[in-house]
Amino acid sequence: MTPHIVRMGHIILSVRHLAASRHFYVDLLGFNIVHEGELALYLRGVEDREWSLKLELAPEVGVKQVAFKAGS
Repeated sequence: MTPHIVRMGHIILSVRHLAASRHFYVDLLGFNIVHEGELALYLRGVEDREWSLKLELAPEVGVKQVAFKAGS
């Protein structure tokens, strides 16, 4: 059975520089800050109700997790 994907749920990215990533995603792309800490930044799009993008400080850059919202 093929899943019925409604939309992206969230994505978690590992980044080396949280401040530079914040500038790119918030100042340039327009994401809104939901929560900001020393090691992570939770962002949401304009139409999202909760965070949809998490940036985590890590020594290696990459995609840590991708989640989808699926219909019944």
